Amino acid sequence: MNINARFFGFGITLYCVLQSGLFAQSATSIQAMPPAQSKPQAQAILPAPAKPSAQASAPAEAKPRAQVESSAQREKRAAGPMLDEGHSLFDAIRRDEVFRVMRMLDTDFRNKPAPLHPVWGSLLHTAAAERAPQCLRYLLTRAEQLVEAQNERGETALMLVAKHGDLSMAEQLLKRGGQINRQGWTPLHYAAAFDQRRMVDWLLDRDAYIDAESPANITPLMMAVRQGHEALAMHLVRQGADVSYRSHAGLTAMDYAQQMGRDDFAAWLLDRIR
Repeated sequence: MNINARFFGFGITLYCVLQSGLFAQSATSIQAMPPAQSKPQAQAILPAPAKPSAQASAPAEAKPRAQVESSAQREKRAAGPMLDEGHSLFDAIRRDEVFRVMRMLDTDFRNKPAPLHPVWGSLLHTAAAERAPQCLRYLLTRAEQLVEAQNERGETALMLVAKHGDLSMAEQLLKRGGQINRQGWTPLHYAAAFDQRRMVDWLLDRDAYIDAESPANITPLMMAVRQGHEALAMHLVRQGADVSYRSHAGLTAMDYAQQMGRDDFAAWLLDRIR
């Protein structure tokens, strides 16, 4: 074998040795490699919470409720200028000239607060006091004329009507909200004080409190006795008025009868003390 052949065989052998070493090293490195970590499965994606709408995120602002106007506010708003008692408007009411009153209110007092009478108060009070049923009926249709308004003496229109005993006017006021029972003086006090028997019965038939108390604890029975209306006082007693009731001054209806010099009537009342 010549030298070239030997070198060729040696080269082949060396190549095989080197290749087998590289293969072993590669296999070792492959075994040493840690196993590839499996990628975690994607977690189930929950649907994103829906963003609340603008209406749901903040409660809708409640619309403010219409403010209820108090009686005192309405009376203050309704108060107008105080006119002289002899003003032509009051003359028209006194004469119960309703069309004249309508014309004056729609011209002279248009878009103005209704004027006041120096004695009676509102125009409604004036119509009640002057016994003007046509004017009363018209004034009840006007918003500024308040049925339960009080004048400076604390009187309502129904109290002034009870004073002269007009039942038809009383019916009109009652239908519009006039109050028969109220704190302090009542229509029954006025009817008793002015000897209005029919008005007394009309009020009692509509559940008027027969022993209503004034600020001084004066009852309708006491008013009838003090004014000398014995027949009406006896009628009130028969209807259930309490004879033993005392005023703040400590006086009963019997005491007032004695003050009037009517001892016989005082004795009659004494016999009926409950």
